[in-house]
Amino acid sequence: MFELTLEKAKKLAEKKQWEKLMKKLSKNDPKISSIVAEACGTVNDDGSYNILIQLMKSESREIKLAAIRGLGELGRDTARTHISWLKQHTPEEDTEIHEAIMNAMTKIRHSKD
Repeated sequence: MFELTLEKAKKLAEKKQWEKLMKKLSKNDPKISSIVAEACGTVNDDGSYNILIQLMKSESREIKLAAIRGLGELGRDTARTHISWLKQHTPEEDTEIHEAIMNAMTKIRHSKD
């Protein structure tokens, strides 16, 4: 079994090997999940979008942050609904999550320009 690196995850994402990436997520390892999220943020496809939406709901802050950043990179307007929901359900004291949300929303807004 090989260790999942960002480079390997990006190659799987480029090849749209979503099932293989989902299998990696089943290990419940925050480091691997964050790598998958970052890789999915590089490929604008329904598969990557769906994985990022799923990861955004994680209890892990690290995974949640990576998913929010990935959604911002994709720039899909439909992600705004999910990100807005997360903003409403995240305590204001969690400034890191709120900052990531604001950055993602800005990227999405500018991707339409």
